[in-house]
Amino acid sequence: LRGVVVGPGFRARLRALAGPGHPATLSFSLLDQLPGAAFLVGYTLMADNPPTQDSPAARARFATRVDQCAGFTATGTIGTWITTVGHSPVPRGPRPPELAEPGAAGWHELPPLRPLSFRRARRLDVRRAAGRAEVAEVAAMFRDISVGRDGEPTVLHEYSLRATVDVARRTVVAATAQPRVLPWQECPAAAASARRVAGVALADLRRWVPAQLSGPSTCTHLNEALRALADVEHLLDWDPAGRERQSGP
Repeated sequence: LRGVVVGPGFRARLRALAGPGHPATLSFSLLDQLPGAAFLVGYTLMADNPPTQDSPAARARFATRVDQCAGFTATGTIGTWITTVGHSPVPRGPRPPELAEPGAAGWHELPPLRPLSFRRARRLDVRRAAGRAEVAEVAAMFRDISVGRDGEPTVLHEYSLRATVDVARRTVVAATAQPRVLPWQECPAAAASARRVAGVALADLRRWVPAQLSGPSTCTHLNEALRALADVEHLLDWDPAGRERQSGP
C-alpha cells in the first residue's frame, strides 16, 4: 500500500490486495478504518485554527455534499452556517468518559494522546445467545476523540451498536444503533438506518453499506460501524482454545 493515497479508492485497492473473500484479519480490519479516521483528522486541525472568513472553497465543497448524510442537509446546521457566514462551523464535543461498559470485554491499555492528535477506539464483542445456539449477539461501539492544542480530549462521534446474527446463514437478523455523541443536532435521527442491514450477509456488508446507505436518512460515521460488522463472520469461526492448540499462545 506504500504510495496509495488514504482517501477515495484506498479501500478498493485494499480489497484487491487482500484477494477474493477479503480475509477478515485484524490487519485488514485496521487498514479498512484508515480512510474514515484520516478524513476526521482535518477537524482536529480546523478546531485549532477555526475559519473566520468567507471561503468560496467551503461553499463549493458543501455544494458537492448536500444530502450526503443527515448532517449535510441544505437547511441543517452546517448548510445554514455555510450559506450565512460562508465557512464551516467547528464542532466541539464533551470530554470522554471511561470506555469501560458493564459486560464489555476489556480494552487495550491506551496511552494518552498528545496535543493535536486524533484517535478512533473500536470494540466488537460476539457471543452465542443464551439457550439459542443458532443466534449470536453482537455488541459494538466506536468513539472518535480529538485533542486540541491545549491537550484537552473531546469526543467528536460515538455510537453503540447491538445486532443479532443468524449463525448458519451468516446474515444480520436485526441491528439497532444508539447515538451517544454527534456533532450536529440533525445527526441522531440517522440512527434508525441501522435497521436496514437486516437480512444482509455479513460477507457483503463492506460493499452493501456504502452502496445502499446514503442520503439524509443515514450517517457516514454510523456506516463505518455497520461495515465493521463484516468482521463478525471471522469471530464466529474463532475458537480460542482450538487456535491456541494449533499455533501456540
